Amino acid sequence: MDTLAVSNELFQIGPFHITLLGVFSLLGIVAGLVVLRHEARRKGYSAEIVDNTALVALISAIAGARLYYAFVFAQGGLVEGVRQFLAFNQGGLSIQGALIGGVLGAVIYLWGRSPGFWEIADVAAPAIILGQAIGRIGCDVFGVAAPGYARWAVQVGGRMLHPVQLYESMLNYLLFLLVWYLRGRTVRKGELFLVYITGFAFNRFVVEFFRTNPTAIGSLTVAHVTAVVMAATALAVLMVRRRWPELGTDEPVGTAAADHLVSAHRPAAGGRAFILVPALMVVSILAYYGIYW
Repeated sequence: MDTLAVSNELFQIGPFHITLLGVFSLLGIVAGLVVLRHEARRKGYSAEIVDNTALVALISAIAGARLYYAFVFAQGGLVEGVRQFLAFNQGGLSIQGALIGGVLGAVIYLWGRSPGFWEIADVAAPAIILGQAIGRIGCDVFGVAAPGYARWAVQVGGRMLHPVQLYESMLNYLLFLLVWYLRGRTVRKGELFLVYITGFAFNRFVVEFFRTNPTAIGSLTVAHVTAVVMAATALAVLMVRRRWPELGTDEPVGTAAADHLVSAHRPAAGGRAFILVPALMVVSILAYYGIYW
């Protein structure tokens, strides 16, 4: 197996091991919460409903990440899967499993509430992808062996490997800019979130070519297949909601009322984000190579 995971422990406090993954994940969560609160205020949603949903989604995301890792990547049958799931001290998380778990948790929590899942999902979309972009830098899993001309590769265990954490982080930053720009430029509730899901699945599909994971169909890995299913599902839901307006907003796309709705809720272009995010990308690159070079 070419994909390599290394220990990135910074220090230890009693029984607790503080790692780069933990630190960058925390930074991603904090940045995501800032964006989440900003978007909630902009749309007039209460902090309580947003914060409660975020907490439920975070807990269910961790459970989903562990379950997906234990039963898909660990590959050892039911007993081994349960053992891996319970072995929290040994690490092992899946971002795809985290997303699936987080969505399911949010859907269950928001069922029958107002605002509902689709409204909160649109608010959360830019926050989630920004958190992913920052958090991925601390990931301890590297890619396959890089060719000699890849000057950007990192040396791990005596081998030059693809910095897949950096690849995915940069793609996620770009996706954040797209999602940020599209705020208020969609008509159906949930469209922004569905764009995010599709974009994230694309990013993961591309990066997976530089990693090694259990295969599912030919040379395609389980993560490849999961990404395809996620993107296909998101696009199918998007098309269904476009075709049947009653599943989204009250007005179909293209009507005067719908155009007014979009115009009235369209935020400013968000120019500061298009300055801050490239700066974050540079900082992330410097931090990454400062750690691993």
